[in-house]
Amino acid sequence: MFIKTNNIFNFNTLLIILSAILYSVPYLNFDLYFLHWFFLLPILYLFEFKSINIIFSGLLFGIISSFIGQYWLTETLMNIAGVSLLNGILIHLIYSLYESVFFIIIFFIIKRILLNREKFHFIKFLIIIFVWVCIENIFPRIFPYKLGNSQINFKYFSHFISFLGINIISVFLLYLNFSIYQIYIRRDKLKYFFICPLVFLIFLFFERSEYEENYKSYEKSSVTIVQPNNKKNNLKFYSQFRSDLIIWPESSLDSINLDNTDQIKRFKNDFKNKYTFNSKELLFGAITKKDNNFYNSAILFNDKNNFINFKNKKKLLIYGEYYPLKEIISKFIPIYKNFRDLTPGKNKSIQLQKGNSVFIFICYEDLFTHDLSSIVNDNNIGYLINITNDIWYGNSLAAYQHLMLSLPRAIESNKFLVRSANNGISAIISPNGKIIEKIDLNNEGSIFYDIPIINKKTIYHSYYLIIETSYYLILVLLIFVKKFFYTREN
Repeated sequence: MFIKTNNIFNFNTLLIILSAILYSVPYLNFDLYFLHWFFLLPILYLFEFKSINIIFSGLLFGIISSFIGQYWLTETLMNIAGVSLLNGILIHLIYSLYESVFFIIIFFIIKRILLNREKFHFIKFLIIIFVWVCIENIFPRIFPYKLGNSQINFKYFSHFISFLGINIISVFLLYLNFSIYQIYIRRDKLKYFFICPLVFLIFLFFERSEYEENYKSYEKSSVTIVQPNNKKNNLKFYSQFRSDLIIWPESSLDSINLDNTDQIKRFKNDFKNKYTFNSKELLFGAITKKDNNFYNSAILFNDKNNFINFKNKKKLLIYGEYYPLKEIISKFIPIYKNFRDLTPGKNKSIQLQKGNSVFIFICYEDLFTHDLSSIVNDNNIGYLINITNDIWYGNSLAAYQHLMLSLPRAIESNKFLVRSANNGISAIISPNGKIIEKIDLNNEGSIFYDIPIINKKTIYHSYYLIIETSYYLILVLLIFVKKFFYTREN
């Protein structure tokens, strides 16, 4: 009996591990997006036909998926905070336990609904799908990897982002998982899922992966992106293209004290002596001090050696730009108490001399939808800019993940996205999410490109609040519909 029970336990555990691997791998290689089409099948099978602990399942799934999908986190903690390998693994494990809470909640709801022997499987599965999407929206995660992000290279899915956002891709993806599961488990009830092939026919009809709008009639702004690869001399060397704007990455230069007039003059003199740039304006990143607060800033500088505007980073990275629980953590990591907390900035666009407005993402702000969506309705933003410094992640896949997770911002807004990264990956991204040009990781160089200025809004940005709220309203409606049919049946 013990051997039999132990074998079942091992089989169940292997299914959870398999599901976690299928969930994580597409974030390491986005060309393997199809693994997400059936990653949930082992979990659905376990919860419907096996007796398995929800907390154990969520913890195991969360830990494995975190250590695979974000394997670089331990090394990054060692580079940023100077922690030991053991402490880095420990912190990563603690973060993984936190991530597991999301999966525990989701798995509890899935099992609760699946074990309910009521009919109406189609409605039950739709409830689970919209529960997943709604919780994914509100659960506070440091790195907001959404299911829909994994499908960015599958153009049949991705172009729907400009209509209904990244969440609609998560809905399609989960629906595909449930359809495959239902077809395999309940062959006599395919009629509830006839819509699945119909959805794919719609994708085929509207697919536009090879489609590029003709931008000849659009006003254009010439941009030079510099990737210095952590060498300050390269900032000057690769800034000789004549363009409207030259862009340097996050943390290109040292801190600037804007509270001290003498230090501002000294910075301008040093800048004039060390750096030259062949453009009307320069955008670069640096830490600034203003009113005794420190900010991670994107600074617009003109060819007359004057500051024009600033955009301070709003979404700060925990344990990278602000440091909670200093008294406790510094007992284990003494250097931790010496780290300086930055102050979050405000959401705003910046106007260039040519009259165009741009929206700037600093570091990993381009992983989030809300900031751009909340401001794009009030400003004529011509294109998007991301300045980042991913050097902390070493030679890992983190820089590649960052690039791929930023692509939906271009599709959501139907605007070009320009990325300048310290050591890579810098790129020009088209409004349909296509990478037009890039500079690979740990290379130096520059990209010159005439960016079409696109001021028109997408459906998603025009009706952002309505679309995002609709996911919650649909969930409530589905629950009422299920309750109505259950009452009627009884």
